[in-house]
Amino acid sequence: MKNHNQYIDVNKLDKIIDGKYSASYMNNTKWNKLIQKLTDQLDQIYVNYKLIHSDQVKGNMFITTDFEPFFIEPILYKEIEWIEIPKQYEDWKNENNRKAGKQLYSQNLELITEVISGLGQYEIETNGNSIRLYGYK
Repeated sequence: MKNHNQYIDVNKLDKIIDGKYSASYMNNTKWNKLIQKLTDQLDQIYVNYKLIHSDQVKGNMFITTDFEPFFIEPILYKEIEWIEIPKQYEDWKNENNRKAGKQLYSQNLELITEVISGLGQYEIETNGNSIRLYGYK
């Protein structure tokens, strides 16, 4: 795998953060603690996420945390504007047999909220269909 610095310059990230956001709510330790606790309690968790340098929203399933300082290699925790945990999401029935198609899965937002609340203070928005945690605003 290529070195992450070949993908995005850390100094460029700092300039984006300083120019675009007035508040930072997360750091590597808080992201790592959050993902580790959620995957310990729930085995796996699906999140949508947005990076500070992109308008694209992507999704990913977490079974465990990645190696620090990565959210999903090669994405640094520092790059995450927000993650959103949806109540329902669509994914493959069987990752090894995509011909089987996709299905709708549910996540227990009440339990997820309880786990997050037990970890400390996070910048959160909820709407009944999802929980959004902010890295920056």
